[in-house]
Amino acid sequence: MTTSTIQATTAAASIRSSERREHLHDWARLLLATAARGLIVTVLGMAFWAAAPALIGWQPTTVMTGSMEPRLHPGDVVVARPVAPTPLRVQQIILFNDPDQRGHLRLHRIHDTGANGRLITKGDANPQADSTPITRTAVEGVAVIRVPYIATPIMWIRDGQWARVAAVILALTGLAFLATIDAPLRRRSAAGNLEDADGHDDNTSIPVSDPGVPPFRAAKRRTRIGAGLVTVTVTVLTVAAVLIGPSEATAAPFSGLTNTSSSLAAAATFPCLGRTITNSPTVDYGFNAASGATETDLGSSGTNGVLSAGVSRAVGTCGSSPYVTLDGASGQITSANPNPISAPSTFTVEAWIRTTNAAGKIIGFGNTRTGTSSSYDRHLYITSTGHVAFGVYNGGYMTLTSSATVTNGVWHHVVGTMSSTNGMTLHLDGATVATNTNTTAQADSGWWRIGNDNLNGWPNAPTDSHLHGDLDDVAVYSGTALTTTQITALYNAGR
Repeated sequence: MTTSTIQATTAAASIRSSERREHLHDWARLLLATAARGLIVTVLGMAFWAAAPALIGWQPTTVMTGSMEPRLHPGDVVVARPVAPTPLRVQQIILFNDPDQRGHLRLHRIHDTGANGRLITKGDANPQADSTPITRTAVEGVAVIRVPYIATPIMWIRDGQWARVAAVILALTGLAFLATIDAPLRRRSAAGNLEDADGHDDNTSIPVSDPGVPPFRAAKRRTRIGAGLVTVTVTVLTVAAVLIGPSEATAAPFSGLTNTSSSLAAAATFPCLGRTITNSPTVDYGFNAASGATETDLGSSGTNGVLSAGVSRAVGTCGSSPYVTLDGASGQITSANPNPISAPSTFTVEAWIRTTNAAGKIIGFGNTRTGTSSSYDRHLYITSTGHVAFGVYNGGYMTLTSSATVTNGVWHHVVGTMSSTNGMTLHLDGATVATNTNTTAQADSGWWRIGNDNLNGWPNAPTDSHLHGDLDDVAVYSGTALTTTQITALYNAGR
């Protein structure tokens, strides 16, 4: 009798231990499934608020870049309601037609009011206000709803970042599966197959639609069907979002270039990293066009550039701006204007370069529009030892040279300035690296030349005047010598 009692007690303890483990397992499944359903509902709810306002005439737009950080981030969807008849207020975030790029949108804050009721706008992350004020009629709406990061996968799809897209699909599929793992428990509860109040299971069988299928197989089948339905739903919503999703609104320290077309094939300019135009450049080539041998001047002069043979365009992504590559043999960008201009006495020349070759003129002023100039200065060039030099001619060669080389195959921001008050300065990657007190250059008339022109006689001139490498965001500021603060801001803003 003693042995039987011990065995019964041991068996009962084993059963209770097994029941506790089963209960813990059931609770874990329930918690995981509830959390997964909560995440799915949250995502679908965010997608609803990003798209549904369009049904009442409000305009959802995808923030493509980061000039409104930390308030807005790339991948956010911002919904703008139509402009009310009441006056707009300073500090409102507005969606408006980009004054610098026809057919594009910009999403910035009203910073101030200017002459004739014009609005001065500014990105929160930008060091300066936008260069061109806008009229009230350019405003499309006032931002009222922000849905954070919901459009990030759409940006990845449009940029061809398929690995990230696949990771999102896998994550959604995983959530869909987890959302259904408690289905047997919910069916058991619905059938009254919960434990009795005294803690004992009544062992009622789980009802199934097909009496010939064991209960656990039916549960697995329903789980797979449920996961499949959720996955199909999410996939359909994703495809619909891509096809009819919000238009793009630039909000970055990089660009005023944003394609507003809902058609992916219609994109003719790059929407992510072409920088915002600041400091009122005279000539500014962003190289954001998808193709063609003409480069639109984004500066005030409207002097378009002509890309010669030997210049090819490199397609960009939202992590790398488009640029041009010069072959080091014939590639250069020349002015489309046949009429010469006067060389400025106060000016700034700027460019982003990437090269491994110690050769070539980056940008300079010459007295011929093409070919080889006989008078040439106000230029940035790469020396025969791989440093960057900035020089003007004033009865002799006045040059500044960086101590660091720029031929390491990474992007460098190079800027030269001259003014009657501060002399000459050379900046490399946002820092001042050399200065002198020279305030004058040779009076001349001609054209700005990019990628090639005469360098004969200049200190440490390379053997080849053709630039061999990558080039982006070349700008000239006639009549303005940018300050160190402004140049550092341009460098920090990126290409």
